[in-house]
Amino acid sequence: EPTEVQVKPVEGKCILVSGHDLKVMESLLEACEKEGIKVYTHGEMLPGHAYPKLKKFTCLAGHYGGAWNRQHHEFAKFPGPIVLTSNCLTEPQDSYKQQVFTFGAVGWPGIKHLGEDFNAINWSTVTKLAQSLKGFTAEETKFSYDPVSGHGQPSPTKPQMVGFGHDVVLGAAETVLKGVEAGAISRFFLIGGCDGDAAQRNYFTNLAEKLPDTSVVLTLGCAKFRVSDAARARLGQIGDTGIPRVLDVGQCNDSYSAVRIAMGLADALECKISDLPLSIVLSWHEQKAIAVLLTCLHLGLKPIRLGPTLPAFLTEDVLQVLVKEFGIKVCNDVDADLKEMMDAKAAS
Repeated sequence: EPTEVQVKPVEGKCILVSGHDLKVMESLLEACEKEGIKVYTHGEMLPGHAYPKLKKFTCLAGHYGGAWNRQHHEFAKFPGPIVLTSNCLTEPQDSYKQQVFTFGAVGWPGIKHLGEDFNAINWSTVTKLAQSLKGFTAEETKFSYDPVSGHGQPSPTKPQMVGFGHDVVLGAAETVLKGVEAGAISRFFLIGGCDGDAAQRNYFTNLAEKLPDTSVVLTLGCAKFRVSDAARARLGQIGDTGIPRVLDVGQCNDSYSAVRIAMGLADALECKISDLPLSIVLSWHEQKAIAVLLTCLHLGLKPIRLGPTLPAFLTEDVLQVLVKEFGIKVCNDVDADLKEMMDAKAAS
């Protein structure tokens, strides 16, 4: 359900949970609720704040940091243990590796592992460490990490709205369609996928900041952090509906929701998905993104822009097949791409 998430410290001992596994997050919250330890999400755990079963815990304090690739900027500044629940782990640095715990398939030599069964996690080692570390003090009113890395990757400093899965968005379909008919919505943009910190990936940051004020952005995966606080503030809400123009659909695992939204809008407008005023721009970085892409191609979602860098195994011959047969486009110049998308009457 739609939920505003705070991005600031709360006084007290704390634990950070990162990755994707919401069941592990629930188990951690149960343990911390008993001990009065604050829990902060990181990376793609941000959407966890929107689930009623998780947001009921009073120890869930807010969100800390940005995408997985900013660990070295952010983990060193966190004053408590850090729990990684999926493969979004980069080599832990000496400054914080003693605070790191892993669970399930993710691990690193010399890093403490919590096992494979979320029903049998012993949190005592983690909570004891949390009690022994500084935690956040009353004097700290904002997080101390640099909110922007060397390549301009934004980390949020303002409250974040999450919880716009397909049930919520399609439940407001009538309002959204009225916005399209009245000209309050000119185009939908899906900006999502698995992001990285290479300089070229500023493409997505710049695209979001240059979108017309009449745009609506669906975002998911860690690419959500490419939509900066400034872009969210400028886009604001759809008229006086109270519906934000940036709709956080969830984790990369929630791509299904984005597809359902596109299909639902097409049904409501009595048109094909390819006739929607929809532009799909995906950050392609790792294997899950490829699985999502294949699903989109199977469903006939096109054109899809990929990039700005493509994986090494994507040979020129394969790329040409995707371009010719499936309408794939490679991200190029932001201004030129945006003009092409806005000039199109249908999907582009």
